[in-house]
Amino acid sequence: MKRWLGRIGLGLLALVALTLTCGATYEVLARRQLASRFPVPGSRVSLDGRALHIDCRGAGSPTVVFESGLSTAGALDWSLVHDAIARSTRACSYSRAGILASDPALDERDAKAVSEDLHTLLGLAGERPPLVLVAHSLGGLYALTYTARFGEQVVGLVLVDALQGDSMQRMAAAGIDVPLPLRALQLASALGWTGLMRLLAESDDAEAAYAPTSLSAMRRELEAFEPSLAQAGALRQLGNRPLYVLASGKVEAEFLAEAQLTAEQGQRFLAVKLASSQDVASWSTRGRIELVADAAHAIHWERPERVIDATLWVIDAVRADAPR
Repeated sequence: MKRWLGRIGLGLLALVALTLTCGATYEVLARRQLASRFPVPGSRVSLDGRALHIDCRGAGSPTVVFESGLSTAGALDWSLVHDAIARSTRACSYSRAGILASDPALDERDAKAVSEDLHTLLGLAGERPPLVLVAHSLGGLYALTYTARFGEQVVGLVLVDALQGDSMQRMAAAGIDVPLPLRALQLASALGWTGLMRLLAESDDAEAAYAPTSLSAMRRELEAFEPSLAQAGALRQLGNRPLYVLASGKVEAEFLAEAQLTAEQGQRFLAVKLASSQDVASWSTRGRIELVADAAHAIHWERPERVIDATLWVIDAVRADAPR
């Protein structure tokens, strides 16, 4: 009996090893075919031995630069907004290091590193200031840090349900604990080499195809979340730059369940976010805030026209300032 149990155990181990080998081989082959099977609009620009993906369209000044939140979509995250803005001016979306078609980076992925990447990328791609930054969620930390470091280039901002330096402190003070999905990302990125994440994908598009590598980059950004908050928090004044802040007015049931929040806590969560957005809007003498009552966090997907209108308002204000 012991001998047979030993043989069964060895058989199971061999089966697991074979499955992992097949999965890993499948993943390696799939990654080699990503660029040819799932081309994304735009181009890859080389910097420091790696390449970042950027997609610029349209013509005119100022140049609008889109900064996505924590997402596997990268440059594609602005698909419902990008073309509408490109009809009025130059508009660029890009994928941060390791996301979508961009190569990963070796350094810590905090807001300072992200803003440095973007600054270098725009220069090498030949995209010139003045810039209007349009940022969603976590991207707000990166846009504010970019403005703090390269403020002479930034003439306006649109913040779409965006985080700022003391966002988490405000939540904690209100008794709201919003857990970050770090453990889930750590697990998912650890399994990326096995091919399992690719097999579990619910769609067959570029975002899903690149997801196994994008998840690792997202994990690294969340691991640097605290430094990013501190770096963005260094900026609390935007002068007279045109600033449009969009705040969501709904909270999804799925989010409440994942965060283990009651409906009453969900309303407090929205109230804290709105107060934070109102505070940010006051950082500019030309700050404007809009509550998008019928949209949850992803305003640029649920109500893209509100993001488009906000961005066009900032563009018009910037152009009105330009010398004639």
